[in-house]
Amino acid sequence: MHRFFYGLLKYQKVLIYAALTSFLCFLFLLAPRPQEEYCGKFIEVGTIGFYPLNCDSYDYIETAKSPVKLLDKSSIRQTRPLYVLLAAAVGYALKPFLALVPLQNIAAQDELLADSFYWGFMLLNFTILVISLLLFDQIAGFLTEGNFPQILKYFLAVVLVSNVVVKTSVWSAHQQMLTILSPLLCIYFCLRIVLADELAPKRIYLISILGGLLMLTYGNFLVLFAAVLLAISIQLVRSKNFSRANFKKFLIPSFILFTFPTLLWSLILLAVNGRVYSHEVSAYRQFVWIFDKLLISFKDFYEQLIAFSASYWTSIYRTVFVFLIVLFLLKLYNLIFQPKAERTEISPHYFLMKSMLAIIFLLYLIFFWLMGYYGERLTFTLVPVVLCLIVLELNLLISRGKALTVKAVYVLLLFCAIFWIYSNVRTYGPFKDLSKIKTFQELKV
Repeated sequence: MHRFFYGLLKYQKVLIYAALTSFLCFLFLLAPRPQEEYCGKFIEVGTIGFYPLNCDSYDYIETAKSPVKLLDKSSIRQTRPLYVLLAAAVGYALKPFLALVPLQNIAAQDELLADSFYWGFMLLNFTILVISLLLFDQIAGFLTEGNFPQILKYFLAVVLVSNVVVKTSVWSAHQQMLTILSPLLCIYFCLRIVLADELAPKRIYLISILGGLLMLTYGNFLVLFAAVLLAISIQLVRSKNFSRANFKKFLIPSFILFTFPTLLWSLILLAVNGRVYSHEVSAYRQFVWIFDKLLISFKDFYEQLIAFSASYWTSIYRTVFVFLIVLFLLKLYNLIFQPKAERTEISPHYFLMKSMLAIIFLLYLIFFWLMGYYGERLTFTLVPVVLCLIVLELNLLISRGKALTVKAVYVLLLFCAIFWIYSNVRTYGPFKDLSKIKTFQELKV
């Protein structure tokens, strides 16, 4: 029996974060049905409430059932093959178990709900969220040298689960949970690199090949590619080891390992179909709208950029702005009330970590700005980065604040977490893209 309790204590964070994720996802069932148009349907959960089932779920599941469809000339999931293959593996593994579970009642609303591949995606969604919370926990430890109070990590973790991305997609077969994981994984890898006493080639190669594989699951991991290369360069410059030999030892192999999986997959598609199809480019002109417009005239490009920037600012305002305000106020408080003598005692790692987080934020900011496709579910990717910057400033406040100030921070964060949960459950509806994406032919007009 004592071994059982020891095991619970050992994995208590996993259990707590899993319980927190389950509870917050359950609360979304109580949300009122939104009035806006939604691509999908709403599934009733008894007398409790409902959840949205995204229309993309059907294609995801059909492709997971038969992964060979990824090789179709116009497969929508062709640029994200590994995520579909992972879902396929989980779906087939769950099949014999779900055959024992009576799912006829929920299948009456949609036969998809009795499919093992649907529940495979649900298991992936849940697992990705729990991993994201554990990663945030680790990052908070890195940023504060293990001094950040655990209870505050739980309060801040609420933001990573209770949000528009999770509310609209957690019950759908989709890869949107990677919106939460991708920036945290980027921060985790970059901090491990820039804070290392010495760069270990094996670690860099492992991060690079993993990053290359992740780029075949979700497009946002392209930022991880750029951030890791910058982190390696920063570490080499900081340690005064930036040389031609180390450039060949670290940066060139890292670049090759990052790009190899995508290059290999592209060569397979070229051999089978004679081309690589990207639905994001063909249907939504993501990033390539820049070239489309420049081919017409610089004036057209400039006007489109201004229009897109307005939409992007709207998405920033709806998702990230409040966190930027909080970060600004914390920074201002620390500058005003922190004694001058203590300012010189700040660990040099503080400035290094803050700079790395700022670089990652700017990379994501520019990435989504130039995409040409805007919505709250995408822009929310910036929130975990700002949340990590908030951890840095909170740690300064707590470590130098008086006992009453620290208690006030605890109470304030508790009330903020409760209010955040309430406002997300009661107000946010399914996401609505903020820009009308035009086809290539329409862009030329």
